[in-house]
Amino acid sequence: MMRTHICPTLAAAAVAATLSHSLWAQRTQERTKLSNFEVTEGTLEGAGDSLSAESPKILAVLASGVSGDILARGEGLKTEQQDWNVSDGSIERAADNRLMTQSKEMRATLKWNTPQHVTVNFTYLGPSREVSRLRNGEIRHQFGVKLKAQDICNLVYVMWNFDTQRIAVSVKTNPGQRTHEECLDRGYINNIQAELKADPPALHVDEPHLLAANLDGQELNVAIDGRVVWRGTLPAIVLQFHGPVGLRSDNAQVVFDFFVDPS
Repeated sequence: MMRTHICPTLAAAAVAATLSHSLWAQRTQERTKLSNFEVTEGTLEGAGDSLSAESPKILAVLASGVSGDILARGEGLKTEQQDWNVSDGSIERAADNRLMTQSKEMRATLKWNTPQHVTVNFTYLGPSREVSRLRNGEIRHQFGVKLKAQDICNLVYVMWNFDTQRIAVSVKTNPGQRTHEECLDRGYINNIQAELKADPPALHVDEPHLLAANLDGQELNVAIDGRVVWRGTLPAIVLQFHGPVGLRSDNAQVVFDFFVDPS
């Protein structure tokens, strides 16, 4: 499981190894640099690709500046299978250290809170073998992310509908309710007014795409392959939601990498 990027007070002999092989480096193959750290006690020095500490004690915190450029490139802190709470369907390991879902429906949330900034590098492999219908009988093929997923009754959805080839943004709000049996499919706020809305690129089987969503307060930005396809202000109720990011799919087989902002 991923941990907060804080180096506690350590003996100098152990610091260099800790920094050179940090969890960030293990997950992203991205080395931290001297400029990435805020040092509050002791001295941290850098030479080339190495970091060293000469002080008997050092306290250093990884600065948030690391994450921005990495997420813009479709990277970030990569999640693994054990990082997920899956309430419906399954998330499996795939080749090349990737994840996949083949379930007729999949619902999952990350096991801890992060900034509401996610990037999913995914490839649609085709419809699932089994079929799931919505409550109204509709068969929908879609994949997307959940934001501020307080529970199944109160959250934000950003979904790529493969049938309509549109990005659908919706808020589901049911104050005081938290289970599917309590709220069912009630409480959706759809057709939210967007400042900018554009169609995503045509989606084809076995073709990779990058879906990124960033929610800051009420302001949501959604990009596909680096191009903004939805930007707007969500209803104020989302300010009352408190929960992790997550995933949802319906009737879709998808292989993916899911990256979060660790800051």
